[in-house]
Amino acid sequence: MHATTPPPEEGTVSREKVKLSIPPRASILRPGAGSVFGRGLFRRLRGLGKAALVYLALLAIGVAVFLFGLDGNSAGPYKIAMACGAVFFLLVLRALQVDLNRRRERPGRPRQKEAKKEPWTWDYPWSTSWMTPEGDDVDSSLLGTVSFLAVVALCNALWLTGETFFYIFLTLLDLLALYVLYRLLRKGVQSVRFRTPVVIWEEIPVFSGNSLQGRVAFPRDVRAMGPTRLTLRCVRENQRPESEASPYPEVNAVYRETYEVPLPGEPGEPLDVLSFSFKVPQDQPGTALLNNEPVYWQLVVNVPVAGPDLEAAFLAPIYQKRG
Repeated sequence: MHATTPPPEEGTVSREKVKLSIPPRASILRPGAGSVFGRGLFRRLRGLGKAALVYLALLAIGVAVFLFGLDGNSAGPYKIAMACGAVFFLLVLRALQVDLNRRRERPGRPRQKEAKKEPWTWDYPWSTSWMTPEGDDVDSSLLGTVSFLAVVALCNALWLTGETFFYIFLTLLDLLALYVLYRLLRKGVQSVRFRTPVVIWEEIPVFSGNSLQGRVAFPRDVRAMGPTRLTLRCVRENQRPESEASPYPEVNAVYRETYEVPLPGEPGEPLDVLSFSFKVPQDQPGTALLNNEPVYWQLVVNVPVAGPDLEAAFLAPIYQKRG
């Protein structure tokens, strides 16, 4: 069953600058990017230079400590050595994964003057057939979650100390671990229930002042319990001043238009395709993914369902027309 597309004037527009809790552009994996531990691993390690030798040495130390504990008897110190060796190995492996991901090759600007006028042909693998939501954050992989939970499990040995300070610290740490597990289970449940929704753009690119039109398709029927919310937002990243310790840029939405798509029938009826249309304002900037302070557009879809809502964000092909 298709959902009807409401007229654009029913949307709510905001030009207020709002901080977003999303990863910066440099941390997002491009579509089709495989694991850094897959094909081409040795080439990527050579690209790290001397740092690769440090990583390999630290991994060897973790393995050695684990084998030392494994080779011993069942006494407590040997068990602790095994646990420390395993956790240390996971942490180093995770650090190596993040380092390799951040050194992935990014598309460069073409030298041809004509090609520079059409950035949508080389800055991102756009497609009018179908496109998946934004890629994963290199800092939130499954290996990262496993490493964090392993550290928490090791720290829980401090319950045996009987110290009040450790009781308070471990309670807060375990609550954080439960929240991480909840996020992981929520993502897994949504993946099993609905798989990954895709967007089908009517036209690529869409210039400022024109209409962005398309459809969101769900591989499995989604039974919406209320109106679906669609948000088109313009995102701008700003480098933080040197006085701030964070190495990550600040990510802000500088324009947002939101409207709700009414249910095609009664609550709980299947929703397989969702059509949409947005009028892109003329005075907003176009996509510039390779700038030092990237600017880009996202279409965010939020479907209220039984349990955690289904939410997906798609990069939108909105550009400024050049000469």
